[in-house]
This record gives sequence, C-alpha cells and structure tokens, in this order.
Amino acid sequence: MKKIIMGVAAVVSLIFAAQVEARGFDGFYVGAKAGYNDSSTSGSLVSKVGRPFLGVEAGYNWIMNDRILLGANVWGDDHKQTVTGRDYGVDLKVGGLKDNMLYYAKLGVAQTHPGSRPHYGLGAENVFDRHWGAVIEYAYDSTPKGGITYTNNKFMVGVNYHF
Repeated sequence: MKKIIMGVAAVVSLIFAAQVEARGFDGFYVGAKAGYNDSSTSGSLVSKVGRPFLGVEAGYNWIMNDRILLGANVWGDDHKQTVTGRDYGVDLKVGGLKDNMLYYAKLGVAQTHPGSRPHYGLGAENVFDRHWGAVIEYAYDSTPKGGITYTNNKFMVGVNYHF
C-alpha cells in the first residue's frame, strides 16, 4: 500500500509540473492489453498463483487547463486461472500531460469472485501516432471475505486507439 501512495504522490507532482503539447489523449478510446497477474490468498486459505492474461478497456478523457487529464474507463481482464478469475471494473483517472506522455493514477472498483473490491492503478501512455498510444500500467486490488484475503497485482502493457 505504501508503494501505491508513493506512486500517486509522484503522479500528482507530475500534474503540476507538466506542460501539454499532445491533444491525442482527449476524447473516446479503446484498448487491448496483455499482462501478468500475481494473485494470492491469505488467512484461512493460503495460495499464490501467477498467470499471463489478456484484457480490454474503453473510456473517455477530458483535458483540463492544457496539462491535467481527467478520465473514466471500463475494463475487463481474463485471468481465469488465478484466485479471482475473470475481473471487470470501472475506474476514474487523473493524470498529468507532458509532450506526448500521460502519467496517471486510477481509482475504481473491480468485480467478480469474491465480490466488489477497491481497484488502484498507476500508468503511463505515450501517443506515438495521431490515434495510437502505447500503455504500461500496474494495478492492485485486495479484499477480505470469509477469513480469506484475495489480492491481485497486475503488470500490463497495451495499445489504445484514440478516436
């Protein structure tokens, strides 16, 4: 959790230092990603499973004051052989823009087994073409249920198409 707080603090500091030159992040986007989910349970049932996975996302971004980005997105990850299975969720995003780069933090809700849980993320996206961006992201969620704590640590890379 400390790493997440430190990462969010770094992203917030970038927001205030950023100057935007790229407007490619504004508006609707869809994307695909591949990653690795390091999942575990603790408490009355202890297990650890790591698996590669594929996922999708779609969202909308608003650029505010030429340097701050606010966004919302929905996503789905297919890591069915891990402790939580196929997940989907919704996130709010805040980020800072500098040149063709977006640095962001996400906060939202993940859903499926074992139920709803807070979802956090940190990432960066580089727009390398008028419509295309390359993404790298880390996401985390954890929840206790029935004496067991379910945790996901997801490391992802992907591409987004901006309309």
